[in-house]
Amino acid sequence: MSDHDPIAPIEDALQKLRPAALEPSLMARLSAARQRSKTPPQKSAWRELLLRWLLPVATSACVAVITFSLLERNRSHEARDAGAKTAASADAPAPVESRDYLVSARPVGIIVAPNQQPYRIMDVEWLEHETVRAGSDDRARHTATTRRDVIPVALEIY
Repeated sequence: MSDHDPIAPIEDALQKLRPAALEPSLMARLSAARQRSKTPPQKSAWRELLLRWLLPVATSACVAVITFSLLERNRSHEARDAGAKTAASADAPAPVESRDYLVSARPVGIIVAPNQQPYRIMDVEWLEHETVRAGSDDRARHTATTRRDVIPVALEIY
């Protein structure tokens, strides 16, 4: 700072100031309110190691073992079920046979999609013929139902 600076005397005066001493009664009350412990609490190195590393690693290992065992048990059940299904399917015919027959198709109209692709709307009628076998004998139940669908058919323009 230069000698001609008007703020310099104020800064020098502020640096020389010291805080006032507390009244003895206030200092006694503050000291009485402070907790006094003879020894500061120390953290054990083993406790630090246990909380920081061993506990999370052990938890992760337990989760991994449980997940692996559940996946293995599920896989063994699936293999057993698949083996039973293949053995049963080799001996017996399929219990359900289904065939769909197109009965009629009638154009309804033409629409143009937002991407300027034209589509023909068709009204289609199907005959669904199903045969369900009860067991190994030849008893079977036949059902025939009709189904109508409205389907879009894309029109290709070359």
